[in-house]
Amino acid sequence: MKRFFPVVWLFGVLMSFSPGLAQFMSTLQGGPWSAPSTWQAGRIPNAADDVVIIGPVQLDAGGDYFVHSLTVEAGGELRSFTSLPVSHMHVTQDVVNRGLVEGKSFLTPLEFTIGGGLINQGQWRTLEVFFPDTLQHLLRAEPGSFFSPSAIVADQATLISDRDAFLDNVEFRAHKLELQLDHVTQQPTTFHFLNGSILRVDEIVGQNNAIAGDASSYIWTPVNFGQPVFQDLHVQGETVVSVNVTVEGNFVIDDTLRLIDNFTSIRTFSVIGNVVNNGVIMPNNLGYGFAWDCEGNVSNMGLWQSNVLTFTGTGIYHLFTDLNYTFNPSEIQALNSTIISDTSLRFDDVD
Repeated sequence: MKRFFPVVWLFGVLMSFSPGLAQFMSTLQGGPWSAPSTWQAGRIPNAADDVVIIGPVQLDAGGDYFVHSLTVEAGGELRSFTSLPVSHMHVTQDVVNRGLVEGKSFLTPLEFTIGGGLINQGQWRTLEVFFPDTLQHLLRAEPGSFFSPSAIVADQATLISDRDAFLDNVEFRAHKLELQLDHVTQQPTTFHFLNGSILRVDEIVGQNNAIAGDASSYIWTPVNFGQPVFQDLHVQGETVVSVNVTVEGNFVIDDTLRLIDNFTSIRTFSVIGNVVNNGVIMPNNLGYGFAWDCEGNVSNMGLWQSNVLTFTGTGIYHLFTDLNYTFNPSEIQALNSTIISDTSLRFDDVD
């Protein structure tokens, strides 16, 4: 008996952390959220329940739904089937989707307010997803999934991405976006905003991870004030910018960086740190591009076409241009700086 009690106690402790314990499950056949027969417990979930959906569940009553946490498993579905009032899920903790969450149509809208993290590994088509506080929240829109809420709204919160993420036609609004190494492989990650997505952030903490857009998506004005701040960030894909940007630390262009089309004035990158171009810096369709105010080193190993490049500091900075690639800022100014070149330089029509 003395040996048996600790074993039973330890088993109970381990089981208390089991994801299958104390979960409120739907039935396989599913049904309306408001029907007790939809749920294995024979009652409708409430705000204290950790809800797991394994069948097709319909939010056909409209209005507000409150749960503690929500998981939609592979094969499970959560859909809105009403126009007014808008179906709105309020989740105190985490939302995990491995199945289907749907309600993006204005005829069958679905919104979320989330107090924890959001992990999407399945299909997600809804209207807005709100993070209404000033806390940090994990956001994963993982490779192989489809993630297309109309908007992510975290105007005072920090969203953390620690895997490659893929946003499809999303207005992404956040006070701060923090990019971390992949939590499994510890390799650099890329945050993709694609197919008409808009990136609106006050600050991106890159930590030498990357963002990547496409020709139909762009970086717009920040959520709160001023201009967006990028810290130690790589640029991949075709990343289109429509605002002035402040850069702190290293800024590396691995693909294409350009001004949004049809703008008739330049925008400025103000950099306190080093700029490395391994890709393409180019103007828009009307010939307007970026001016660069740099207090750091500048290296070009790609195509650089821009307005004036100004070294704004009073220190000593290094300039490198690969002789195999075009380096074509309209003008270079270094009125208070000392510029050092350790190799031959290539200038193409530069004052």
